Amino acid sequence: MSEQSGRHDPVRYYGPWTWIVGMLLGAAIMYLMFVLADGFG
Repeated sequence: MSEQSGRHDPVRYYGPWTWIVGMLLGAAIMYLMFVLADGFG
């Protein structure tokens, strides 16, 4: 695991908050889809 591999780590760039927000956003979208599908059922 060399740091000079050229692969840039998003956690080092943005910190842990980005993936937390991404997880919340994904969960909110899935919840919205379930609510809409339930409403149309």
